[in-house]
Amino acid sequence: MEFLGLDVGSWADWVSGIGSFVAIIFIYIQIKQSDQHQRENLYYNFKIAIGQRRMVKSDGISSEYELIFWGTNDGHVSGSFKFIGFCTPDTFDYTNKEHISGVVTDTHKKIEELDSTYSLGIKCREFEKVESGGVSSEITVPMNAIDLNYKENETVCVVYMDPLGKLYKNDLLPRDEED
Repeated sequence: MEFLGLDVGSWADWVSGIGSFVAIIFIYIQIKQSDQHQRENLYYNFKIAIGQRRMVKSDGISSEYELIFWGTNDGHVSGSFKFIGFCTPDTFDYTNKEHISGVVTDTHKKIEELDSTYSLGIKCREFEKVESGGVSSEITVPMNAIDLNYKENETVCVVYMDPLGKLYKNDLLPRDEED
């Protein structure tokens, strides 16, 4: 086969070369997919579930609400996590950008623990192992504690941390006066 008077090889050479090039591309794609699948199978996937319910008092159900939340692990391996507090989305983003992994602690100034027994150091939250497909123990906080510390229409984040200092959050949607 000739091109501009030059011998550029036969059709078989071109088909073989293009076929080899395409095969190398497909092998690369297969290796990337296999690597991604392997990484997904070796990590936990921590999410935070949030809800509200009426508080139960010794004399019956109250008209007051409490926030209830827990962590879920949708990954393929177990992981350890602990609840560290509440903050606004802007504060969370700032804290996440400013810290080096492992530096954020449960006493970080910008993430608030609303229960005074924990914030004063009387009690300490421990890391909890969450198995693959499992859930952590539930934590409840009276809604009036959140209302006292955050503005009415402000989004509040529930924040957890893993042992390496990676932060996880879920947003509690803004509350209205009617709630």
